[in-house]
Amino acid sequence: VMNSTSQPIRPAAASTTPSAAMIRTLGIVATICGVLIVSAYEGTLDSVNANKKIALERAVFKVVPGAAKVDEFWASPAGVTPAKGAAPEGGIKFYVARDAQGKTQGIAAEGAGKGYADVVRIMYAYDPARQAITGIGVISMRETPGIGDKIYTDQAFLKNFAALDVKLA
Repeated sequence: VMNSTSQPIRPAAASTTPSAAMIRTLGIVATICGVLIVSAYEGTLDSVNANKKIALERAVFKVVPGAAKVDEFWASPAGVTPAKGAAPEGGIKFYVARDAQGKTQGIAAEGAGKGYADVVRIMYAYDPARQAITGIGVISMRETPGIGDKIYTDQAFLKNFAALDVKLA
């Protein structure tokens, strides 16, 4: 291709960005993003944990009617201890639900199992006097509405847990 003076037209030299500058910029952006993500996580962790505790207590109150207070315990091979701090080795957390006078209304424990889409977490109630499971409630699940959510919508299924005998003798 020629211009009006019969000189060949040469393409302009492409300017290149040095690799070091691009890597430095990418490193700065990644560092800023990392700091923001960690700050958001750390800044909300206490609130998230408090909300999880409230949700678990509500689940206990739902499956143990008449409960006014919930005490947390660990059951482990070493025995039963109040739930303070980290879980003992082999420990399973359970909740003792008491009425306003302090009388035990029931024991609640969390269970989980693989659903079709994800893990289904439930809270179930146990009545020591009757040695029976007396109710279940879903804590969390991500199953397909209308198909996998029958665990809390199907009343015939839920009636199975009104007095499910679990005697050991």
